[in-house]
Amino acid sequence: MQLTNYSAIDLRHGSAKILNDRDHSIRRITTGDRLARPYDDSGAVAIASKHNVTNQQRAALRTNLQNARTYLEVQGEALQRVHDVYGRMGALATKALDITLTDQDREALDVEFQELASDLDRIASEKFNGVRLFNQNVKCGGIQDIPLGELDYRTKDPGPDGVRGTADDVLQTLRGQTLDVHATGGTLSFSVNSGTAGEVYRVFMGGQELFSTGPSFAGPDPTVPIINSYRASYSGPKPNDDTSGSLQTANWGNDSWRTSDSANSGDKDTFKITFGPGKTTSFEIQYGASNQAESFNSGGGMQGQLVADGGVIRTDDLGVGASTTELTLQFETKSIGIISDVNFEPQSEDIEVTISENGDTMTMAAKGFSNISGYDIKTATNAQAALNKLLGDENTLGEADCVLYDRLSAVRAEISRLDERITKLADDLVNGEAAHGRVADLDYAREMTNFATNSLQLNVMTTSMSSVNQATDVLIPLTTQRFNSAMTQHFQLI
Repeated sequence: MQLTNYSAIDLRHGSAKILNDRDHSIRRITTGDRLARPYDDSGAVAIASKHNVTNQQRAALRTNLQNARTYLEVQGEALQRVHDVYGRMGALATKALDITLTDQDREALDVEFQELASDLDRIASEKFNGVRLFNQNVKCGGIQDIPLGELDYRTKDPGPDGVRGTADDVLQTLRGQTLDVHATGGTLSFSVNSGTAGEVYRVFMGGQELFSTGPSFAGPDPTVPIINSYRASYSGPKPNDDTSGSLQTANWGNDSWRTSDSANSGDKDTFKITFGPGKTTSFEIQYGASNQAESFNSGGGMQGQLVADGGVIRTDDLGVGASTTELTLQFETKSIGIISDVNFEPQSEDIEVTISENGDTMTMAAKGFSNISGYDIKTATNAQAALNKLLGDENTLGEADCVLYDRLSAVRAEISRLDERITKLADDLVNGEAAHGRVADLDYAREMTNFATNSLQLNVMTTSMSSVNQATDVLIPLTTQRFNSAMTQHFQLI
């Protein structure tokens, strides 16, 4: 007799499926996510993921723009303080024009005037979260170029090395100058006339060498202004002696920059070197007329190429995060060294701000102001000059008006534009979250209905399972009793 209970098997299979569906409904209800199982709707999962990434990007952009807005607010408050300082300085300068005052009285007024100038310096150096608020190279009228001093070393005049006599006992020397240019990059130009002996010219930002016309600097500190190497036969005083091995060997040969004739004749070559954080350092060379025809300036091995191409030029690039603003220019020579016509043009310090997930940007202009350096009110004439600087005249815009109408107006305009973008991003974020919700969020009414249906079905299945199992329980004993009766009769006959 066959006792397999197919009804129980079917009910058990159906119960397992309904139980799985109910568990999935519970998972959806507790998470609120319609896509709790990715394989439920793979297309919807992809769309929801795309919406989610876009929304996260918009939220991050909105935070960035809010931070940029705070930066501008702090900048605006600082500029308002600058305007207030200008107002007080103008009042002091006007008071110094009083004909009843003596110069001694004016000197007393100048004490406060100079203190206010120091306040301007402090404001100019302020930072927001480590980022400078102002660029000290930006003045009314635009970015100001920075002239650097000439570097000059002549064999017959050792200059500040302290050695005096008819002949110079310095065998080799390095001369340099370092200046805080208040910019992380820009274009440096200078002219040289080394003669055929050759010299090495180098440019540094901080401690990083960016440009060299020969072997790189070998010392620990490129900002040292004078380093000398003396003749072995010299036994006198040796100021600025090269005790750390900073100077290159005197036998650098043709691995240096050369011009025609000597340093006292011939024409100059002019270098123009451009660099900045995250930028490739580039250079241009304008050859003097008499230098162009020299063999070292022609052919495949011309000196004005990178070393890899057969020349003598070495370059390096500033990293993206470079923040140093100290520029060093130096030369190393064995004869007569001169660097002239030195000028640095700072790069624009405008800040590019990303304002959309599509990569759109807006520019926050670099801002600066004058610290009224070099002005005083110790005399009536000086007071009038300071007043013209502060308030302007018929030909020039005064510093006070420049801050008020140019700098502060720019801050307000930039804040207004940021506010518009922040509002738009907030609206886009709401719409994006709604779009994501339509794809991924759960319809609670429908899901609760499904859950109730599954629960009822599971209850019915449980009751049915109980009934079919009872039928099996009745049949098994009957079969056992019949088997036992037949066996008893068999043994009785024996």
